[in-house]
Amino acid sequence: MSNPFDRGRPSVWTERDGLSRLPRSAGGYRFVSVDGGSIDYIGITSNLYSRLSQHRSTKPYGDPERHRVEYQVARTDHDWAQLCGWEAEKIGVHRPSLNATRGRNGRVASVYLQNKEIPVAVNESIEDAAARRGLLGLVLGLFRR
Repeated sequence: MSNPFDRGRPSVWTERDGLSRLPRSAGGYRFVSVDGGSIDYIGITSNLYSRLSQHRSTKPYGDPERHRVEYQVARTDHDWAQLCGWEAEKIGVHRPSLNATRGRNGRVASVYLQNKEIPVAVNESIEDAAARRGLLGLVLGLFRR
């Protein structure tokens, strides 16, 4: 399986960082127990900001007393199938207690460009989906910031 992330350690987000620090990009994330370091939840999303905002409003996921959030932004050349494969592999290795499934059951990813939702097919990169709609230049500009 091709890794959808660049090399390196995941970024860490804490409550004091504020939601605005989270990228609005596709990626993978996990909730790590602050007391023992165990990985309690692993997930993927097409928008880290939106998904982690949703988690933040529910317990036990959004409880900063229990978990820190680690995340990685997916490379622009990834496809949804690679993210799903990464998620399933990591769930199989770590067996997180809060995951209800073994992964690969998420909805088809989509990105929002110019206030329009663009679905990203299972074996399609974000770049390809944007090119299909004539918006590739806009996508590449977002990732160069």
